[in-house]
Amino acid sequence: MKVAYTACDAAKTGVNVAEKLTRVFLPSGRAIGRLVKRQRKSARGAADIWRGTRKLRVSFSNHATTPAAATVTGQAQWSEDAVESVFIPGKEMLANGPGFRSLYAQREVHFEEICSASTTFAA
Repeated sequence: MKVAYTACDAAKTGVNVAEKLTRVFLPSGRAIGRLVKRQRKSARGAADIWRGTRKLRVSFSNHATTPAAATVTGQAQWSEDAVESVFIPGKEMLANGPGFRSLYAQREVHFEEICSASTTFAA
């Protein structure tokens, strides 16, 4: 679900998918390669997201330390039409806690970006 949210939000905002993936999953040290299953030898991880005939793919090795080291294909075609999306994480109430959003904005707090998002819901 987080990968689908990442792809949809990247289409809407125009941010690089690998960068958004790093902000959503918040791997240790913000090294995108930490999202790949750890093992002794080199390994690669990839995510393919389809929307109709459009395919977005992001892949990277377990040695990648920055989003720039990831290979992203299909982002231009994927982003031709913005997609409205919302992801409600299990920790959504943290974003509504007194002072949480300002704390997240001012300090290095170990919560994913989606936990600090400001979202308004209509009843």
